[in-house]
Amino acid sequence: MSKYCRTCGAEIEDNAVFCDECGTRQEMQQPSKNMPTKRQMNDTDIYTENKIKQSGFGIASFVFGIISIITLGVFYFPEIIGIVFGIVGIKDKSKKHGMAKAGLIMSIVSTIILILLFVIVLV
Repeated sequence: MSKYCRTCGAEIEDNAVFCDECGTRQEMQQPSKNMPTKRQMNDTDIYTENKIKQSGFGIASFVFGIISIITLGVFYFPEIIGIVFGIVGIKDKSKKHGMAKAGLIMSIVSTIILILLFVIVLV
């Protein structure tokens, strides 16, 4: 009787410590009969099983950060929203916050660009 890799779903030997396909260390415990194997799961189940999702606020912060950089901070509205959403996205510890950090940084940089443009115009 064979078992399947918990990560990639490849068939491996019962006594295998590592998967021959992906190299993932295997647990010695067999899954229960009610639990579907990787071959029975669809792609979405496999993707979301071990992944922590991005924060919605982080994604919004990233989008507003990109808009802020593209417009060079002229509108000022995307910068404020990007900064606020970035802070909220970073505070959500149950989600990834890489995009929230990137959006926050882009929004802050575009705010600095806007301030520099005002200073240059006034001088």
